[in-house]
Amino acid sequence: MSSEPRPRKKPSLGQSLVPVVFLVAALWLSVVYYGSVEIAAGKKVELTTHVPLIFATVVASLIAHLLGYRWQEILDGMVEGINKALAACLILLVIGMLVGSWIQAGIVPTMIYYGLEILSPSIFLLATCAICALVSLATGSSWSTAATVGIALMGVGHGLGIPKPMIAGAIISGGYFGDKMSPLSDTTNLAPAMAGANLFDHIRHMVYTTVPSLVLSLVVFGFLGAGQSGNLDTGQVDAIRAALDRGFLIHPLMLLPPAGVIVMVVLRMPPLPALMGGYVMGATLAMLVQGQSLGQVLAVSYHGVHASTGLAAVDDLLNRGGLASMFRTIILVLCSLSFGGVMERSGMLESLAAAMLRLARRPLIILAYMAGSACAGVLWKGFDTSLSLAAIVGVVLAVLLHALLFFVGRGISQSATPAARSQNAGGVVLATVCTCLGMNVLASDQYLAIVIPGRMYRDAYRKLGLAPRNLSRVLEDSGTLTSVLIPWNSCGAYMIATLGVAAWTYVPYCFLNLLNPMVSVVYGFTGITMVKEEVD
Repeated sequence: MSSEPRPRKKPSLGQSLVPVVFLVAALWLSVVYYGSVEIAAGKKVELTTHVPLIFATVVASLIAHLLGYRWQEILDGMVEGINKALAACLILLVIGMLVGSWIQAGIVPTMIYYGLEILSPSIFLLATCAICALVSLATGSSWSTAATVGIALMGVGHGLGIPKPMIAGAIISGGYFGDKMSPLSDTTNLAPAMAGANLFDHIRHMVYTTVPSLVLSLVVFGFLGAGQSGNLDTGQVDAIRAALDRGFLIHPLMLLPPAGVIVMVVLRMPPLPALMGGYVMGATLAMLVQGQSLGQVLAVSYHGVHASTGLAAVDDLLNRGGLASMFRTIILVLCSLSFGGVMERSGMLESLAAAMLRLARRPLIILAYMAGSACAGVLWKGFDTSLSLAAIVGVVLAVLLHALLFFVGRGISQSATPAARSQNAGGVVLATVCTCLGMNVLASDQYLAIVIPGRMYRDAYRKLGLAPRNLSRVLEDSGTLTSVLIPWNSCGAYMIATLGVAAWTYVPYCFLNLLNPMVSVVYGFTGITMVKEEVD
């Protein structure tokens, strides 16, 4: 009797939504409602997304079992999902080592030091965006950039009389450019892992949407800051440069390893050996130029850097890297892919993706929902002081953008090439962008806004003959960049607290974050740079 296969049922949309709704509720309870808890006298810990993901995997497994799947099949789905990201996990480990060695060798400090030299009153906003882009490219972290260089630039700009939300928008735009494009960033590695793309192919493909968005942003910031005059109070910036000069030997020679990695990327060397080569160059310079011993290099490769420059802000920026720094991200990947593996094996992800693609063809439904939500939102006042009311208004804004993209996309599709229309690439890109935005609104976590849509639409892109790097690019264009626009998302909440700006006030000035998803949708409907999958 046990050898007979159990009849399997195709999951309905309602059944497929149960694990997702449970996950969103668990995440809200853990990350938003509790946030952090005291586990001992005077010791508080931050709650993360890992445990809610495990509970959601249990719920998904129970529904899969009710649909007729055996436990071994469910387990095989988890293992298959995890296997797809093992190469990315190895890359993350090497990147941890590389980040530590590049800071220890003075490579990252040199890039920051020279970047801070381009400040000028007349181009302050443009320079702020460019500096933060450079620092974030060097560190792979928009958060560290905002918490160090960003805070210093907020003070300088405030002294010039520039509105704080405008300065914050320049910092966030630049910081997220670097975070999105740097091979040292965890999201830059996570997106191609979810889509099944090569890391360097993914970065090269993002250039087509991200660089035009950055150029447009810089033009706008240049226009906003044109004619600005006054004396720059660069005390904080000078203090940062002095601390870097005290702690490291700053020299153009330190820029050779990044240049070497760029050459290897251009030559299409596989990511793992290229990044390992960058690590070796950094470790060598740390010993030959900065006077570090082999033992110190090995210690930093695992534990990361523990800088002591005499300035806390600089130490916070540089105290990172090492294998250990990547464990949390890797565990998150394993938990997310276990959940995604069960959802994929049981057909629930396919059901959700099909529903989203059907919705993408019915903009009037979105318009009706938008009108009802907008009317409800108008009734609320003082939402900037209440997280719950801010969430309501935020959902309304998300739906507004959702509907706007539908109408823009429909207009573009009418003039698109026949190939683009027949492939319906625009609809898939639009559905991906909206799902990523929705996950950022509902799940309050940019990692899940990459992982879940990445698994949902992977087959849809494959069926259209689109290369995986198209999907990975859209995941970053929307999942990474829109996270900071949501005040209760972990990214938005961090920037609000760090830069000292009120909820929503900075959003209109985050030009890169607003433009990039729209550029991605336009490319989808017109077929621009939508690369076909190569057939061996």
